[in-house]
Amino acid sequence: MRTLTLGEIRRIGIEVYSTLGNDFDIDSAEYEVVDSRQEVIASGEPRIEDKKITMLFNTLEFGPGLFYLNIKYDIMDETLKARIQVKVVE
Repeated sequence: MRTLTLGEIRRIGIEVYSTLGNDFDIDSAEYEVVDSRQEVIASGEPRIEDKKITMLFNTLEFGPGLFYLNIKYDIMDETLKARIQVKVVE
């Protein structure tokens, strides 16, 4: 879980690696920010830099509470998903 303070704008995301040590490219990715009621409150295309997938999380857009950043990404013929829990406190 990531804990952010209201007013912060932070880049959050994941770094992807191969458990077999194989080289790969991340072909595409998308994200959703979901609130505690499971409602999508933001979505878009994240930044892909080499093996990192990140998005800019502006706490002022969402306010205090518990959120989930859902990331879906494609590597070759596979689609993978990751979920990060984000808590915004005052």
